[in-house]
Order: sequence, then C-alpha cells, then structure tokens
Amino acid sequence: MTTGEKKEESELVRACCGGSREAWDEFYRRFFGLIRTVVQRRSHVFGPDLEDAIQEVFLHLMRSLHGYDDAYPLSKFVCIISERVATDQHRFNSREKRRGQTISLNQDHSIGDAQFGLCSEEKPQDEQLADVRELMKLRILFKTLSEKCREILRLRYEHELPFKEIGNIMGKTENTVTVQARRCLDQLRGLYRQGGDKGDLP
Repeated sequence: MTTGEKKEESELVRACCGGSREAWDEFYRRFFGLIRTVVQRRSHVFGPDLEDAIQEVFLHLMRSLHGYDDAYPLSKFVCIISERVATDQHRFNSREKRRGQTISLNQDHSIGDAQFGLCSEEKPQDEQLADVRELMKLRILFKTLSEKCREILRLRYEHELPFKEIGNIMGKTENTVTVQARRCLDQLRGLYRQGGDKGDLP
C-alpha cells in the first residue's frame, strides 16, 4: 500500500467516525463486495439471511471503526470484523444441528474457530480418536507458524478467498501471496512429517 493510499484510507475512516454520510456511502460501496464474500463463505448463508448478516457487519463496523489502526490496510480490518460476525452467524445457525451429535474439541479457536467433533454414528470410536489426534496435532503445528503464514492460510483455505483478493487485503501482489502461501504450506507439511517421524504429538 502506498503512502497516498494509506492517507486516503485514514481520512475516510476519520470522516466516517465524524458522521459523514458521504464517507459512509463510499465506505459501503468500497467494501460491500469483500464483506459479502467473507460472510457467505464463512457462514454459508444466502438470500435474506446473507443480507441481514452483511448489515450486521456494517453495524459492528460503525461501532468499532474508531479503533482502527492505520498501520494495517483498512480492508484487513474490515475482513476481521466480517469474519467475527460470520462466525457468530454460523454458530447460531448450526447450534441445533450440533446439539447431541458433536463433542467440541476446539477450546482455543486456533484455526478460525473451527469446530472439531466426534460424531458417534459415522466411524468406529478408535478411528474417531485417531482422527482427533491428527486434527489436534495439525492445530498445534499451525500455531507455530508465523503470523503472516497463519493469516494467509486462513484467508485462502478457511474463507476460500482468491489470491488476488488476499493480496488486496494484505497490501501485496497476487504473485507474492501465491508464493508465500506455497512456502507456508510446505513449512506446515514439513513440521507435520517431522512430528510423524518422531511418533509424538507436539
């Protein structure tokens, strides 16, 4: 992101926080597509439910935009808020479905609040426990990656965003993000193999 772009985003945020209707119209126009993509892919809602979730994101942004740190791209801040709202929406929609079927294993929200569970009728218990062990191992290894790697992999594989959009969020070119994502995956695979060779769980 250039210095001029950074200054322009900071001015837009200040105008929005100051109550400018024109600034909010511009903010809405600029980030509606990104918010829609994140919400839809994270919460899997459509139609009126999707529109309601998008409006909920904008309400959250109105309340939290004053806390924006202009050291980061504004699109990244918008993406984080969108992710939180979409995660809450997804949890709400799936709560009844999960009740009585799944035992939550994710206590630290280490990979995008993913819910890992034991579904009692799908697999024998020993296979379930083996799967859980692998998931726990992968989750722990994921936390050892750099913050940059974790962010790229979340955006790519949790939110299913294209590399070009990830680049826009992170202020990098599409090619740079593609190369970095490949390196991060290679690093995670290497850590996983090392753990498997040692036969232990980090």
